[in-house]
Amino acid sequence: MELPLKKNQEIILTVDDLSSEGQGIGRYEGYAVFVDGVLPLEQAIVRIIKTTPSYAVGQLKEILQPSSQRVIPPCPVYAKCGGCQLQHLSYTLQLTFKKKAVVDALERIGGIKNISVEEIASMNEPWRYRAKSAFPVGNDKGRAVIGFFSPRSHRIVDISSCMIQDASGDSVIAAVREWINKYKILPYDEVRRLGLVRHVMFRSVTDGGVMVVIVTNGKELPHPDRLIAILKNHVRGICSVIQNINTAETNVILGPKNITLWGRETIEETLNGLKFSISPNSFFQVNIEQTKKLYEKVLEYAAPERNRIVIDAFCGTGTITLLLAHSAKKVYGIEFVREAVNDARDNAKRNGIQNAEFICGRVDEEIKRLSQNGVQPDTIILDPPRKGCSGAELEAAAATGAKTIVYVSCNPATMARDAAILVGKGYAAKAVTPVDMFPQTIHVECCLLLTRQE
Repeated sequence: MELPLKKNQEIILTVDDLSSEGQGIGRYEGYAVFVDGVLPLEQAIVRIIKTTPSYAVGQLKEILQPSSQRVIPPCPVYAKCGGCQLQHLSYTLQLTFKKKAVVDALERIGGIKNISVEEIASMNEPWRYRAKSAFPVGNDKGRAVIGFFSPRSHRIVDISSCMIQDASGDSVIAAVREWINKYKILPYDEVRRLGLVRHVMFRSVTDGGVMVVIVTNGKELPHPDRLIAILKNHVRGICSVIQNINTAETNVILGPKNITLWGRETIEETLNGLKFSISPNSFFQVNIEQTKKLYEKVLEYAAPERNRIVIDAFCGTGTITLLLAHSAKKVYGIEFVREAVNDARDNAKRNGIQNAEFICGRVDEEIKRLSQNGVQPDTIILDPPRKGCSGAELEAAAATGAKTIVYVSCNPATMARDAAILVGKGYAAKAVTPVDMFPQTIHVECCLLLTRQE
């Protein structure tokens, strides 16, 4: 079959829509063409770089008719870096795009149409919001390269500042780069599996405290005293310097072992009046302002009461669990990561909460065990990673007969897929609230309410 377009062919394309990955979508003789960097209603000169039987991929050459919603990205490396995808869209259009992505996923993947879609929770100031980032470290002609991967590659784009992270992250990058260059520390080469420093990660909290984690391919760390001194000189509020050891051939950033080089082993964040201790390996939402809005919606949908029992699956360090504990009779948090469970238990003690029980194990197995022991939940919170829930986890949750399931997700596609399965098991999808947890990127957080049908 002869395709309507050939590789390296240049065309004039009118863009109609945005894909879930933020690419502009236009049609040439009915043939879909995907192009980075163009917006709906724009006309552009595009060079075709890939063709398949069902679509083509183009490279933007020139904007002929710009959209009124196009803005100039403030980041100098935006065109090269893969950290953000939407800085060229106005914030208003970003919100429209994300809300539409949620609705489209529910309809097309989940077959869910009759659902109340609430307004997306936006940010007043959608910059400098990330309280945690992890930067890969590389080598360019003997100099340290620290930044983010270029789109669809493992080529590191060197940065000195990131517009979406807390400003302390810029100071951390500068300090680690100085230490590596001054003492000739060898960055990790993921192709040859040689070198020492793999990633540098930071966490910041609202009181100004900063944790720095150096991820290394081995235990021996040269000049740790100088690293600490440089960090203390550069980074205001630094309270923790930790070495994480990761010798595995993997794309997973953190390894299992942490060594505290200086300061505290954990960092503390306050959320809705509760204090949470966070270790390097623990999951904690990166945008505190938007996390408050998300969790308020979770509490609204869950509507816990003093006579109600709640299971919080994938509970992490226990944030949602402990917030629910104020109203519910009893809450059970289930988490597979041992360090996170230990943090959750410490957090319960720190906040004087006695009606929360944290369990380390697989979600499906532990929900079944609780049911066998006579625990009948009124509400189940599902807050899985991006890949969503397994069939066994959804089966275990539905088998409890819980009246309410609140599904929290950073991936509308897997949320819609799992919602369809739960609908097939007797639940109805009633309402969904998108939350703009990650401005300037394609990602959106969601809170979905499902209720049991009698």
